[in-house]
Amino acid sequence: MGKYDSHLEKCRSFARKSKADVRFGAFIEKNGKIIGFGRCRLSTKKERQISRIDSAGRRYRLDYCLHAEEDAYFKALSSRENLSGAVLYVAGFLKNGKPFLRPRAYFTCRRCATRVLLRGDLPVRIPTKSGWQELSPREAFKTSLSFFKKGFWGSVAKRRQKQSK
Repeated sequence: MGKYDSHLEKCRSFARKSKADVRFGAFIEKNGKIIGFGRCRLSTKKERQISRIDSAGRRYRLDYCLHAEEDAYFKALSSRENLSGAVLYVAGFLKNGKPFLRPRAYFTCRRCATRVLLRGDLPVRIPTKSGWQELSPREAFKTSLSFFKKGFWGSVAKRRQKQSK
């Protein structure tokens, strides 16, 4: 992946506005136009009071912490743009701006992967060492589950099990 890949730079520009230690930036692009963008941030009181309905017809409210993917998704929905044919780009960065470039694409957040899966037709592009790789909504969800079991959260769960014995 080139150092100045325009999609990575767009994600970085949104992530820079985050105050988290690990910063994520995301945007939804359709026909070369950004229709939603986001970063990890706290949701506003007004946003938390708005009840939303997901594509499965379930009502929910936003959490206090809004993930970059959710922020981009809700901004795209509020623009009333049809998301059919759109693509979600998401990238994570350290405080120094260095991106997380993995050997292969996988989704690390089960909450956001669930939103992508419920949307049904929004592919996700994730930066890897060899360039952007696309995951279908189902692949994004499956990789988030395996990351949860085998990755960071799996190790946390194992430690908790040992402590409880």
